[in-house]
This record gives sequence, structure tokens and C-alpha cells, in this order.
Amino acid sequence: MKLTVEAAEEIVAACVKRAQAIDRTIGVAVVDERGEVLVSRRHEDTRPLTLRLGAAKAYTAAVMEIPTRALESWQETRPVILMQLSQLGQNPVVPGDGGIPVKRDGKVIGGVGMSGAPGQEDRICKEALESLGYETDFPVSL
Repeated sequence: MKLTVEAAEEIVAACVKRAQAIDRTIGVAVVDERGEVLVSRRHEDTRPLTLRLGAAKAYTAAVMEIPTRALESWQETRPVILMQLSQLGQNPVVPGDGGIPVKRDGKVIGGVGMSGAPGQEDRICKEALESLGYETDFPVSL
């Protein structure tokens, strides 16, 4: 199964709706399994790097096949590996909140990443994916 542009648009819309419900302005991106951006969107008054950071988180979630939060410990325990991974791909590998793989039938088919709602980004992404029938169970906890 491939993630389509139409499905990516639904994911973005669901994330935006959830962010607006808690009065947050965000940048959100959805990528395919290779980390290529399918759809991205930002509120007009977001900071300059918000959308790029969301795309980098989506990329990280897709290519690493785990939520970006799971990589937080690498900043302390494996900083060199994290830095080297960032140099290998088209985007930096970004640890922290805000990036979750898009998973269907047990297979990662893309990633969603957002920035601009600190501390709530994972919840927003997870709830948006669940509302659309995607799986959000991973070998690491959110």
C-alpha cells in the first residue's frame, strides 16, 4: 500500500483541525515511505522554520520507522550516530516531539510531522492518525 496525496491531505487537515481546537498555529507535513514530502501546510503567522521543522520530523519518523520522540535519548547516548544519520539523508534526523510514522496493515507507509504546538505535537499527530484509521502502535512508547 502506498500513501497517496489525497490521504496525505486528509492527515494534514486532521492535524490542523486538532491544533486549531487548542488554539495553536502549526506547520505540518506528510511524507511518503522514502521521506519525500507529499503535502505540507502552515498557518500564516508561524515562525520561519516551523514548516521545515515539521517536514524534517515527518522525514525522520518515516525513514527511522519510529516516533521522533523515541530518538530523544540518542542526543545523550549516541550524539555522533544521530549527527551522522542527519548527514546521510535529504533532511536532518530530528529527535523530540512531533513526528510519527504513518502505519497501515503493520507497514510504515510514510510519516507526519508538525511543529508549533510544543508538548502537544505527538498527541495531535497521534489523534489525527487514529481518527483516520491508521495504526499508532510502535515498539516504543509515545
